[in-house]
Amino acid sequence: MGANYRWAVLPDPPSYAERQQRDRDEQAARAAAHEAEQAPLLALVDGQPSIFIRYGAPPASGRSTNAREGILEDGVSVYRAWMIPRGGLILDLRGMDVISSLCIANSGRPVYAVTGQVVGQGADHEPLLTTVQVRPMRDGMRVRALVD
Repeated sequence: MGANYRWAVLPDPPSYAERQQRDRDEQAARAAAHEAEQAPLLALVDGQPSIFIRYGAPPASGRSTNAREGILEDGVSVYRAWMIPRGGLILDLRGMDVISSLCIANSGRPVYAVTGQVVGQGADHEPLLTTVQVRPMRDGMRVRALVD
């Protein structure tokens, strides 16, 4: 007396085109969620003039050192930012190495408002300035970031 087997019918796996469409849909959903998350910050800075800030005093040489590669950059590295009501800052980290930037922002270094001429981008894609003038900003400001 043989065993009574039951065979399951499995659905066909999705086609390549179906998988591609599913991936596009998931990517679009992630992008929409990210955009919705960033919308309140973008609304705060819309039409507001930006400033440049720097964590830590600028080097006397006028050229920052890329710590990862140990080379001098063409100017002083800074971040574009906006002052927001109640004394906070919004950093513009879009297009930059966010991990490196957030490590610097959380390093406890004093914050300076910086003016100067933009001469290029640093290794982490941050703006570089020459002929800089700095003024200290108050400690303890709430900092938020725009990221890609």
